[in-house]
Amino acid sequence: MFEKLDGFRSSYENVKRWLRPLEDAAHILSASAEQTADCVRVQMQWLKNELKNTYTRTEDTVMVENFERYTTGFWEGLFACYDTSYLPRTNNDHERFFRRTKTRHRRMMGLRSWNRYIWRSGEFVIWVDDALK
Repeated sequence: MFEKLDGFRSSYENVKRWLRPLEDAAHILSASAEQTADCVRVQMQWLKNELKNTYTRTEDTVMVENFERYTTGFWEGLFACYDTSYLPRTNNDHERFFRRTKTRHRRMMGLRSWNRYIWRSGEFVIWVDDALK
C-alpha cells in the first residue's frame, strides 16, 4: 500500500498549490459588511486574472478553467448580498427550514419519503409551516 503513495505525490503537490487561490477566494467573499459589491467584484476579478497569469503549468489548466467556468456561472448574482442588507450570503437557513419541515412531515405520515405528501398538498405545506413558526 505504501509503495503506491509515491505515484500520488505529484497530484498531491498540485492540489496543495491550488489550495491557496481557493482560500483567497473564500477570504474575498467573506468580506465584512462594510464592503460594497463593487469592491468585492474588483477583488475577485483581480484574483481571476492572477490565476491566469500565475498558474501557467499544463497541469494547472484544469484548475484555472474550472475556477473561471464556476465563477462565470455565478458572477451576476455573486455580489448582490453585499449591497442589500436583508439578502443573506448563504441559503443555509432556508435549507435548514426545509429539512426540519420535511423531517416533521415524514414523521407525521410515517413514510420514508414525503414526495406523495407534497404532491397532494403542494407548497401550502411550507407556507403553513412558515406561518406557524
